[in-house]
Amino acid sequence: MQHPRHVVFALSLTLACQDDTTAAPSDTSESSTSEDGPSESTTDESGSDEESSAEETETGEPGPYCGDGNLDILEECDDGNNDDDDGCSNTCESDCGIEFWLDITLPEGWFDVQLMRASPEGRIELAGDVAAAGQIGRLRYASYVDSEFETAIQTAPLGNSGTLELPQTHQISAVEITEQGDLLALGVTTEVMVVDEAPVESYWLARFAGDDLSAVWRVEIPADGPDDRPLDLAVLEGGDPVITMTVAVADNDRDIQVQRRAFADGAEVWTASHSGEFNGGWSFDEAGRVAVGAGDRLWVAGIVRVDWQTYNATLFELDPADGAALWTGVPLPDPGSSYEQRIWDLAAGPDGTVALGINMMGPATQYHFGAAFLYVDQELAWSLTPEQLPWDDGGEPYVSPRVAIGADGDVLVTGSYTHDFDIATAARPWVVALAPDGTQLCAARVGEGTDAAVVPRNGYFHGGRGALNLDTYGPGGMGPGSDGNWLVGLRGP
Repeated sequence: MQHPRHVVFALSLTLACQDDTTAAPSDTSESSTSEDGPSESTTDESGSDEESSAEETETGEPGPYCGDGNLDILEECDDGNNDDDDGCSNTCESDCGIEFWLDITLPEGWFDVQLMRASPEGRIELAGDVAAAGQIGRLRYASYVDSEFETAIQTAPLGNSGTLELPQTHQISAVEITEQGDLLALGVTTEVMVVDEAPVESYWLARFAGDDLSAVWRVEIPADGPDDRPLDLAVLEGGDPVITMTVAVADNDRDIQVQRRAFADGAEVWTASHSGEFNGGWSFDEAGRVAVGAGDRLWVAGIVRVDWQTYNATLFELDPADGAALWTGVPLPDPGSSYEQRIWDLAAGPDGTVALGINMMGPATQYHFGAAFLYVDQELAWSLTPEQLPWDDGGEPYVSPRVAIGADGDVLVTGSYTHDFDIATAARPWVVALAPDGTQLCAARVGEGTDAAVVPRNGYFHGGRGALNLDTYGPGGMGPGSDGNWLVGLRGP
């Protein structure tokens, strides 16, 4: 017996410019505000009660309906059954679909979210740089409880602006929150030292007090230039930061370097370097991401050169006591010189779980693809490649896989695909949640409005639900000057 389809409203972003702020989607309502934070907007995207029955086509065959196994217009999912507890409801709503939107756009600059942290109580914490053209960056922290804005604070400018002839900029590239509640940030200062000469970059690590974001300490991180600089940041349970960077050890020879610094004052605790088999020239190993899991299990991902034509995305487990390599794994061997691998994301969780997102850049756009992998206690548990995604109606390339691990070991993978608007194509986000054994719990392609969208960050929060930082943009591109910056909550199981 055919199950009638309940029409699910497509997710739509109707963005309007009003008094220099970005309007939220339709049916919005203002939530609580703070003198320190912006006005936030909430949208319930749970669908409608409007129903339509499966009508017959001209051939007498039944028309599209929820449960026919085909992803029809207005459906978030269709798994071919009417079960209501398998990640796709009997109204074809996905557990990975959007429950609410919060507008986190700032009038004074772009909130570049570099950290999304969730607590079991339902609090979502965001931290990152506030960037504005021609202005000094600021560190911002904001928190939300479920779909309600809680509080926001931000620092004073991160440095001097210099002079008209010798300007300076200061920006943050990575942020972490310690168990003590303080924030740690990697940053870069760009300064023109001599008129009409190229600016000089310097790199630093800083600690900010959690209650007011006042600076506690700041230390310089020596680096040789933009190609050999601090890249990522993670925090051990005692608060010590761990940073990754690429370092030049000789002409045409670079290694992956990992540093542990002291929570108290930023002093160096240890420095360890890791290299591939191919050394002594033209060995361009490249540092990537770092993550800390339960029990201070320390993971680093980077690109290791094996021979003249082979670069492997490599995962390391390091001893947090001294940085020594305990294990290495290669989830996706390099298919050849026509492809280039990029570490896109890394997340660590409980029970020795670590998830890795990799971008494979082919000789042309149509050959690009992204893949995600989960290791459990150094064993590959599953991989997620484009062929394993639940959509077969095009959308290639599926790229930019972000990963997050929940308290129960479930993994949220998000990325972008190419959405066809008939007259044009643009990037759109996709979401897949997987169990530790690789079972796909739910999937959805979200943000079905008129603008393109990408997911800079994702994570989990209360009740196993996912959360996304979603940037929507039009012809002006993403980031500053784009159409919107959103915190998006997913429905969950």
